[in-house]
Amino acid sequence: MKKQYTEKEISVFNGVMALSKEGKKIYNITVQDIAKAANVGKGTLYEYFSSKEDILINTMVYYLGLENHRAEQIADSDTSFRDKVYRLYDLILKSFDDGFAAVSQFASGEEMLGIPKLIEDNEEYIRQVMTNRNQLIFRLLKTGEKEGAIRLDFGQEYITMAIMANLSCLNSCLHLPKAADYICQIEQKKDIAYTLLLKTLN
Repeated sequence: MKKQYTEKEISVFNGVMALSKEGKKIYNITVQDIAKAANVGKGTLYEYFSSKEDILINTMVYYLGLENHRAEQIADSDTSFRDKVYRLYDLILKSFDDGFAAVSQFASGEEMLGIPKLIEDNEEYIRQVMTNRNQLIFRLLKTGEKEGAIRLDFGQEYITMAIMANLSCLNSCLHLPKAADYICQIEQKKDIAYTLLLKTLN
């Protein structure tokens, strides 16, 4: 799997995410749909990708890498632990708002049976991407440890589960209908999530 993509390929990835943001199910999107959304010819797609599944797995990996880069900037910023955590929350929320939630659709539908093979073929790079993401989270948490806000002597599995549970507090707000926004005030949820993080790692 490539780490660097051409401008044309990135246009295709953005097209896939635009379609997802419109509410289209990933496994129902056609190559023609993608070509139109990316403003390229259908034949051009096959100059860069072998199949629709190839487009989708590359889209997933591209966006994972993009989010890793943004998370790295947060982790390495010269700011407080609280500021880093809130910026990470905002990054996650923006990612879903921009259509990144489409990644969760990639394993669905009969047409996507080729995805496991593509993941297997690119397993090393995908593992590297996810490992980098975990390392970034721990670098961010180190700031909190240095400030005395949290402890990191629980063991990696506990800390990983604590982070996953913490982020699910925000994720729960993302699937409510617009009419139910009053139930989930996102700024309040960020405050609650941060408080829970401190309590869980102390």
